[in-house]
Amino acid sequence: LTGQTAGGADAVHAGLADACVTTAQWPALRTALTQAPAGASHADVDAIIAHFATEPGEGPIAQNHALIDRLFAHDTVEAIVAALEVDGSEFALATLKTMREKSPRGLKVTLRLLREARTLKSLKEALVHEFRASLEVFASADFVEGVRAVIVDKDRNPSWNPSRLEDVTPQIVDAYFTPRRDELVFPD
Repeated sequence: LTGQTAGGADAVHAGLADACVTTAQWPALRTALTQAPAGASHADVDAIIAHFATEPGEGPIAQNHALIDRLFAHDTVEAIVAALEVDGSEFALATLKTMREKSPRGLKVTLRLLREARTLKSLKEALVHEFRASLEVFASADFVEGVRAVIVDKDRNPSWNPSRLEDVTPQIVDAYFTPRRDELVFPD
C-alpha cells in the first residue's frame, strides 16, 4: 500500500527471488551462465548463481515482518490506518505518513487488488485482473493529479478526489474491477 521499493534482501525474504547478486557481480555471473553447457540442468544453473550470490542480510520487510502482518491484516484501509495510529511505533508512524500522501482511492483499489490476488487461480487470471484495474487507474483523475503534483508542477501537493478514505465508496472501487470491452486476452 505504501509503494515502498523492495531491495534484494526483501525480494529473497518474500520469495520473489532465490538469490541476491550484487551489481558488481552481474558481468561475471552473466559470463558464467553463458559458458554453461547448453544442456545444463536447473541444479547446474542454481549452483552457478549460488557461487556469485551474497547473503543479503535482513531488509526492512524482514525486520518488520511480524508488525506488518499484524497491522495490515485488517480488511479495510481505514482499519489499517487505525491500527497504525494505535501502534505508534517508528515503523507505524512512517508508514502512516507515507499512506496519508497517497490517493485514498488508490489505497482502496490497491488493497482490493492485493486481497483478491490470493483468490486468483493462475498467472493469466492475475494479469487480466491487474490489467483491468491498471487501465482504470491510468484513466482516472487521480492519476493525472498525481502526475501533475510529482512530475509537472513538482509541488508534491496533490489534490485527490475524493480526498478522504471514508468518501471512497464501494461503487468507486468496483469500477476498477468491472470487465471491459478491451480485456486483456491470451491466445490458447
